Amino acid sequence: MSKSYIDLVLNAERLYRVFLDVMRVELKRLKIDDLNNTQALILYNIGKDKVTVGDIISRKYYLGSNVSYNLKKMIEMDYVKQDRSSFDKRTVFVTLTKKGISLFDAIEKALDGHAKTLTKEQISPSKLDSMETDIRVMEKCLVRIIDDAI
Repeated sequence: MSKSYIDLVLNAERLYRVFLDVMRVELKRLKIDDLNNTQALILYNIGKDKVTVGDIISRKYYLGSNVSYNLKKMIEMDYVKQDRSSFDKRTVFVTLTKKGISLFDAIEKALDGHAKTLTKEQISPSKLDSMETDIRVMEKCLVRIIDDAI
């Protein structure tokens, strides 16, 4: 059991890194050279929502990256804009610009194509949902182990 547990954790990190390579390939295919794969993933996770910078940072999907630095670069490249809250000046909201929404749509279309490829490989949408649920349960369990140790 412990070998399966460790293998799963290591494979999850490997899967994340391979996914970043997939994002890099998609950016190249789309001829996007002013954005890196991590920035594209951040952009995709912002989506068409209005989120706070804190929300993006707290999601922690960006292993080994500086979210604030990447957001600054994405603002400079006109993929993202930020606005201060009129109620609380400490809160900064982030939304995609027209350029960002256009890239989001292209990435979403590519990811839909990837999902179809997974289906051809016998990984159905329900199986993906089940795997995602299992990983979230495992994450909660590990967090509980940490909390109990503190």
